[in-house]
Amino acid sequence: MPLDSTSTLTVTCSNTTPYTVALSAGSNAGGATNFTSRAIKNGSSTLGYQLYTDSSRTTVWGNGTSSSSTVPGTGSGSNQTLSIYGRLPSLTGAVPGNYTDTVTVTITY
Repeated sequence: MPLDSTSTLTVTCSNTTPYTVALSAGSNAGGATNFTSRAIKNGSSTLGYQLYTDSSRTTVWGNGTSSSSTVPGTGSGSNQTLSIYGRLPSLTGAVPGNYTDTVTVTITY
């Protein structure tokens, strides 16, 4: 059974300024566009995961390449909150511990 989670990202851009938000594949994916290989690590133990632009978890959030999408927006001059939808497909065989990855957010305007 998958484990789903949601987080938020706050963006502030000038009023009427168009922008796009991209997410990197993460430091454990083995390459800048390996979005299908996102992984969190605990020492030598890894768990695959994915980040999505939508609550149904069908559109991978990436940098617009390799079957991934970015999230567009238009600045309002105030904070705008974007949801990031995460999923761990399975915890089968997971070794207990703290798992981490580093994902870089890029905002282009």
